[in-house]
Amino acid sequence: MNGRRASYLNPIKMYVFTSAIFFLIFFSLNNAEKQNMDEVINLSINGKKLQEIATMNASSFAKFTTEINTKDGKQGPMTRETFASYQDSIIADGLISFSDRKYKSKLDYDTVQSHSTNKDSWLLKTLMYKQINLNEKYKRNGHQMFAVLLNSLLHRLPQMMFIALPLLTLLLKMLYKRQKPFYFVSHGIFCIHLYIFIFLDILAVMAFKAFYSWSGWGIFNFFAIASGFAAFFYMYKAMRNFYQQGRSKTVLKFLVFNVLNFIVLIILFLLFSIFSFFNI
Repeated sequence: MNGRRASYLNPIKMYVFTSAIFFLIFFSLNNAEKQNMDEVINLSINGKKLQEIATMNASSFAKFTTEINTKDGKQGPMTRETFASYQDSIIADGLISFSDRKYKSKLDYDTVQSHSTNKDSWLLKTLMYKQINLNEKYKRNGHQMFAVLLNSLLHRLPQMMFIALPLLTLLLKMLYKRQKPFYFVSHGIFCIHLYIFIFLDILAVMAFKAFYSWSGWGIFNFFAIASGFAAFFYMYKAMRNFYQQGRSKTVLKFLVFNVLNFIVLIILFLLFSIFSFFNI
């Protein structure tokens, strides 16, 4: 800002490097599909894992399924076929449904629609087609479907953050429109540095959480929480230092910026969620 850029790191290069490191670590630690497979493998029914149930002898299996039926208000044991359907219904919990009626295929849905006097709208029809497609693709595993959706959404975070950058810059431009020395690029550079700190701060939170899980020491959990709050403290101090305004004005603009920032991120998250949903 003072014309001494040679003394500082190029903000664009620093952002690209920091974000690359951040998302490399973030994605390596957050794989929703792998976590889902581990959940299905370790799935327990009435205190017994699926592998354990599969190796039960006839008498143990009859006793086990009788207990399940008793809880559901039924009597007697299940057959292996009945239990397989029961097990599939648990794994399939969470399959997307935009209608009470279950359609086996698009042809089934189109046939019902052709004989219906109250036809679905274009939007509902599109959603129903997608529902049928997903339920066929991830048949009997609603957990996997949502894991794939979550994984797709997580991998779009870099795009979402990149798109949010000029929008947040515009918010700062509006908040400080009377600050003549500051141009759009100046606010953009400020946002880039803010992003960089937040990336590093989140990595610190993840590291403290990992140390807490490994050691069980509460001090690491305290540091993780403190690091989370540090991002807001840093943002306030950065705004005050960069824009050189009084505390009251900075606090007010800090609160307004965070509220508007939250709204922008929520809108982008919803848009990217819809996009991810239609692309899985």
